Amino acid sequence: MKTPPDDPEFLTVRPNPATRGLETFVMVLSGVSAVGVLGVAILIMLDIGSSEAQGGRYYVAVAAILVLGAIESQIAKMVQRRVKWSLLGPEPTYNRPYTMWSCLVMLVCGAVLIGLAYFLP
Repeated sequence: MKTPPDDPEFLTVRPNPATRGLETFVMVLSGVSAVGVLGVAILIMLDIGSSEAQGGRYYVAVAAILVLGAIESQIAKMVQRRVKWSLLGPEPTYNRPYTMWSCLVMLVCGAVLIGLAYFLP
């Protein structure tokens, strides 16, 4: 039997199937809550009539973008936890596809929310 320092897989995390399932459930729940935040923000902005100041819509849009950013950061932490860890740090390519798609989706959500805040009657 190898002693832990000599074992090359000493620092490799072996995920527990129950933990893996729970992480997947939390990631799906976070994604659903992000879609819910976007939908509720759009409904609130639609409900704000043209008689009120347009600034209220901007406040709702900015608050929704901040909440979406917080949800995304939690999902990013869960994605990073699934990466094998070594003394040299996480694998350098673990987050490239996720970061690209996450950034693109956040930009689209921000553009939609700010656009609706500006262009709604």
